[in-house]
Amino acid sequence: MVIDEAHRVRNSWQKKNIMGRALKEATVHARKILLTATPLQNSAMELFGLLSFIDPRSFGSEESFRAQYLRLADEGRHKELRKRIEPFFYRTLRRQVLEY
Repeated sequence: MVIDEAHRVRNSWQKKNIMGRALKEATVHARKILLTATPLQNSAMELFGLLSFIDPRSFGSEESFRAQYLRLADEGRHKELRKRIEPFFYRTLRRQVLEY
């Protein structure tokens, strides 16, 4: 399943995000590709939202993710988190895209 404008599901982990949670539950068994041109706001929890949308089991619960990775972000140790999310994300910067 290809989902464009995927930044709209970045908060699907939050109870108040009814649409995101419904999409997450409806697509739980589907393989997904999420596309967005909207940058994340450097929020580890937005990453968690997208990661848990792709595969709810890979990064565990919200509490587990916070305990493991927000601590690293607070300590300025992003390499461990980057390595962990590498198989899930492909990022293209604007300067890397050729004009058509």
